[in-house]
Amino acid sequence: YWRSLSEQTRAELTRRTAGFRLSQFLHGEQGALMVAAQLVNAVPHTDAKFYAATQTMDEARHVEVFARYIEKLDEIRPIAPSLKGILDQTLETGDWMKKLVGMQIVVEGLALYAFREMRNLTEEPLLKDLLTYVARDESRHHAYGVQYIERCVPCLGERERTELEDFALECARSLIDRNA
Repeated sequence: YWRSLSEQTRAELTRRTAGFRLSQFLHGEQGALMVAAQLVNAVPHTDAKFYAATQTMDEARHVEVFARYIEKLDEIRPIAPSLKGILDQTLETGDWMKKLVGMQIVVEGLALYAFREMRNLTEEPLLKDLLTYVARDESRHHAYGVQYIERCVPCLGERERTELEDFALECARSLIDRNA
């Protein structure tokens, strides 16, 4: 089917697909910026507050770079319902551990895969560099989230731990199952 399309149509589809994917990256970074800012106040440990503040600066830089890149390529596309759902769920919870799991474990983990996939597919040098630099930050955010939550989960009771696990599963399911 793809080969039957004209060169012009293939180029347009490629541009629009990239615009959509980059828009989702932008929306994810906007969500990460808001969650990281919330974590600065919500986490109980000073080192985690400092880390969340640093991550907030990283996410603000990512929002800016994706917005500028998309501006040159295409218009910003609306957020995908599955991404909006998890971001809303993560932003609205009052539980800082759920915020941490929703953003730094689930969303950042998926973002790392998506960035790597797009970086491997693109032939555009600027986009390759942009995705490489952003992925380095996201990898650090994800790793910190895993280390921090590993430190905190053993302190939870059975009910709280089960609730957190259920939240993580629901977040992952909502991102993977687009029909949910």
